[in-house]
Amino acid sequence: MSPQPDVDQAVPNLSVGNSARVLLKAENVGRGAPQARNIVWQVFEYVSVAGYAHIEGTFLSKAATTFGGGATCVCRLYPQVAVTLTSNTISNPPPAPPMPPSPPPSPPPSSP
Repeated sequence: MSPQPDVDQAVPNLSVGNSARVLLKAENVGRGAPQARNIVWQVFEYVSVAGYAHIEGTFLSKAATTFGGGATCVCRLYPQVAVTLTSNTISNPPPAPPMPPSPPPSPPPSSP
């Protein structure tokens, strides 16, 4: 079973203004501090991030994804059309920690 995202947002368009920062607080998630790898944005049209803004998460968009000069992102970008970058810093979210090993199976019951 794959882990569920901390946040799964579906929006028509996503526009982030100049120098804005999209931040999520733990109380909005309910399972501790949100991680960029666990935030999924489903955008029905375009993603537009203005200059010097910062966003985090995985972005699935139907149209183009555009970043203004100096915008940063800890994210994965999956547009169906194109990504336009202008002097940007794009980083992958850190990988999820490894799953703990499963406990060994219980021995079969002994016969009397």
